Amino acid sequence: MKTTITLLKNPSIKLTLDFKSLVGIVFGAILVVFAVWSWIEPRLSSDSQLEIIKQQVVGTEVIIEGKTLPEQTVRLIFQDNIVDQTRSDRNGAFAFVIASPSEGEHNYVLETCDKTENNCVKTKTKILVTQENQEQTNPSISEKEYFVERVVDGDTIVLSSGERVRYIGIDAPEIDDNACYSQESKLKNQELVEGKQVKLEKDVSDKDRYGRLLRYVYIDDQMVNELLVKEGVAIAKEYPPDVKYQNRFLELESEAQKNQFGMWSACDL
Repeated sequence: MKTTITLLKNPSIKLTLDFKSLVGIVFGAILVVFAVWSWIEPRLSSDSQLEIIKQQVVGTEVIIEGKTLPEQTVRLIFQDNIVDQTRSDRNGAFAFVIASPSEGEHNYVLETCDKTENNCVKTKTKILVTQENQEQTNPSISEKEYFVERVVDGDTIVLSSGERVRYIGIDAPEIDDNACYSQESKLKNQELVEGKQVKLEKDVSDKDRYGRLLRYVYIDDQMVNELLVKEGVAIAKEYPPDVKYQNRFLELESEAQKNQFGMWSACDL
């Protein structure tokens, strides 16, 4: 089967195509339209892709939690300087915890970029810092104290209730595998919390697949997760969506590695 196409501007020119060729042209045109729309559509809708879920000034910290497209680079910008940078997880969630600026209203910009860094969108937000919220304490940290019955290893403890708590955002050498620095990591954790009262802070998830509580653990207002990474007895490890303090852990890990603390000098990492 053949189809004859007559060009209207010049009826004397006729183009004869068979059916397969005609189908190929139509299919090719559809692919071109789809490709163009795939490029245009994110740019038309990207302004609505970023949602700020939580923005709070607590004591000396500003907490910003939001949602955007999955696996996007997200930057927090203040006065044209990048204050912090992270990546949204597979669900699009991201979080920043930064030092609180001085009292007053401050204009920040949240910039999201795709993997190519060619498509970036900026969203303005304002943060109001008052004397009242600077004097507040972090509401996500429990007021209740929990007694630590025993330490399992460098990143897991057992409470007097029998519940196990897995520290969020870090990873310590496995005792069961007799991994390098596993005993030292456990001993440091014991020194910090065993037989003592601690406070717990939840991020996004409540428990892991093993039924352990996922928490940031505090002793005397110091975060144990941080102290372990800082002293080189644990490493920073991201477990989305619980990434609230991940940038801080990475900075502490970098310092520990630079100074060859703990496992960074003793183990082949």
